[in-house]
Amino acid sequence: MTLAYILCAPIGGTLLSACAAALLGRMMTPRLGSHMIGFAVGAMLTAAFMDLPPEAATLLPAHTLGLSILAGLFGFFMLEKLALWHHDPFTV
Repeated sequence: MTLAYILCAPIGGTLLSACAAALLGRMMTPRLGSHMIGFAVGAMLTAAFMDLPPEAATLLPAHTLGLSILAGLFGFFMLEKLALWHHDPFTV
């Protein structure tokens, strides 16, 4: 019986989330989509910054940690701008 619960719970969760994603995808406007993407990015950055810097602070001085975080954010910003410029140079 326990094995049935172990197998049914992930399958049911997967099916439920796939149906919810399909429904939201049909009902979502482009404006709502950009807000949801912003929320997802903020949630991922929050999870990363709440977990990683306290561990890194035990290994690095504070100014080195801050500079490496800033360099990483700037690097990803530049990669995104380069990707947009490569695909359509008039939208940057």
